[in-house]
Amino acid sequence: MKTVLHAMFGTIALTLVFASLLASLVSELWYSQEIISEVKALTLQGMLLLVLTLSLTAIYGLVLSKKRQGNIIQAKKKRMIWILLIATLVLLPISYLLSLHAQTERLDWLYFVPQGIEYIFDVIILILLGLNFIDGVKLVRQSAVGIDDKQTLKG
Repeated sequence: MKTVLHAMFGTIALTLVFASLLASLVSELWYSQEIISEVKALTLQGMLLLVLTLSLTAIYGLVLSKKRQGNIIQAKKKRMIWILLIATLVLLPISYLLSLHAQTERLDWLYFVPQGIEYIFDVIILILLGLNFIDGVKLVRQSAVGIDDKQTLKG
């Protein structure tokens, strides 16, 4: 059950980041100031949910890692630390700032510079979460066939 919850929260986090990135790109390219403001307000709420789901993913991951050790586990832990730091210290404050700027209809360089930074870090988090997802699938496959993390799994 813990493995299922860990995978579920990780998938929700990955989906939230992707949806936020996609909604921001689409709204800024094709929609009005009003829509951009709404999207930015929702993105801020989504970031709060993201931090929660990432925290739950990390907690379940730590619980699961007590039973296993190895290179894959260590790599997942290191990436998760970076993911949480980026989400909490970069994306959450930027989402707040962008939401404020969008509500006041100030779409100038003070909006677009942080927006560009948000896009960059969204992509970084997507990559890191994707790598953790792939490694998680490897660990599940290894468990299914009884292979230790330090051994290799072909195919």
